[in-house]
Amino acid sequence: MIRHGDVLLVPTGVIPLAAADAKPARAILAHGEFTGHAHRVVGAGLTFDGDTLTVPRQARLDHEEHGLIVLEPNTYNVVRQREYVEPRVTRRVRD
Repeated sequence: MIRHGDVLLVPTGVIPLAAADAKPARAILAHGEFTGHAHRVVGAGLTFDGDTLTVPRQARLDHEEHGLIVLEPNTYNVVRQREYVEPRVTRRVRD
């Protein structure tokens, strides 16, 4: 698992095939509500549907307040951290 601030990437073990002509792509996993910063992934051929990030080739995960992480080819479930508010109520962590 890869923790990057309030974002958690859980590898599924499904490694996608990389197309020979994979174009550079960028995905925003989460926007900072207060700071305007974002958790960005940059790499060739990657896709993100809001819950699943597919990384067919090595990619970079970056954020202004966290270190750079190199992602290996895999399919990742993207989980946003949640915080307790009151009994039976949680909300996404906002940064």
